[in-house]
Amino acid sequence: MMNFNQFFIFSLLPLVINAQCDPGAIYSPERNKCYQYHTIDEDFKTAESICENSNGHLISVHTAIDNTYFAQQAQKNLYNGLVWLGANADSPVLSNPDNWKWMDKTPFNYQNYQSGQPSVLGSSACMVFNASTGKWLTPSCQNSYPFICASDPVNTVQTTCAPQKANKCPSRYAWLEETNACYKLVSSKKNFTEANAACKQEGAELASIHSKLENDFLVEMSTTSANSSIPSGHSFVYIGLVYLQNKWQWTDGSESEHYRNWAVGEPNYLNREFWTVLMPDPCRADYNPTGTQWNNIENMEQRAFICKKPAN
Repeated sequence: MMNFNQFFIFSLLPLVINAQCDPGAIYSPERNKCYQYHTIDEDFKTAESICENSNGHLISVHTAIDNTYFAQQAQKNLYNGLVWLGANADSPVLSNPDNWKWMDKTPFNYQNYQSGQPSVLGSSACMVFNASTGKWLTPSCQNSYPFICASDPVNTVQTTCAPQKANKCPSRYAWLEETNACYKLVSSKKNFTEANAACKQEGAELASIHSKLENDFLVEMSTTSANSSIPSGHSFVYIGLVYLQNKWQWTDGSESEHYRNWAVGEPNYLNREFWTVLMPDPCRADYNPTGTQWNNIENMEQRAFICKKPAN
C-alpha cells in the first residue's frame, strides 16, 4: 500500500503533456496545432482531401499575427510563391466576407487582400496567400499550389519521477519502434539522384524496407488518399532500392534479399529502369490494388521521397 509520504511525493510530480503529430508534421506549442507543409502542387479540392486524411484541414487565418507566422513558415518550409489557404467562396460576390467559408468551420473574421483583390472569377474562387508578402489572392479552385495542413495533436498525459528520455529522432522524423529507426517524408519534386543527395545532406539515406510492417508504416506516412485509376508516372515516392551490377541493392548498404513487395509484372525493363518507388495510392484491381507495392522506374521526377536514419 502507498503510504502518505509516497503519495505526497507522487502528487508533486510535474504533469507532462506530450503532443503527438502525424509523421513529418511540425508541432506549434503556441497554437497547439500540428502543421504539415506540402510542396507538391495540388488543386484546392485535392489539397483539402489530403489534409482531411490526416484529420485536419487547410489552414485558416484569423489575425495579422497568424498571417505573418504562416508567411514566415511557408518561406522556411515551402517557397516564396502562392500557397493555398483553406477558404472558398459560395457566391460570385467575393468582396462580401459572408460569402467566404473556412474549411475548418471557423469564422471568416480576417482578410489581408493584395491590391486589386478579391478578383471576380465566378463561384469557383478559393483563397491563396503570397508567402513573400503575406497578401491574399482569389484564383480559381482548379489552380494548383503547395499547401499547409493544420490538425489537432494527440495529447498524452503522464506523471513520472523519471527524467524524460531525449527525442529518439530529429525534428520532422517519425520513429518506428520495431526498427528503431527514424523516417521523414519529404514532399518535394525530385528525381532519384536529387532525392538521394537530399537525404545524405542531413545524415540519412533513402529508406530501405525489410518487412511488411515497415512497408505499411511508410505507406501510411506517404499516402495522399487521392483517387488513381492508372499510375500517372510522377506521383510516386522514392525509396533506396537500386539495380546495380545485375542485382537489387539498398543505398544504405543493408541486406537486400530478405523482403520485396513488387507490383504484378514488376520489376521490368531492367536495361533502363534502375530505381524504385513506393506507390502509396491504390491504382487498379489488377495492379497495386492496396497502395502498398513497388515499381521500378527510370530516374525521373516524383512527388516525394523518404529519408531514414538510425534512432539516437
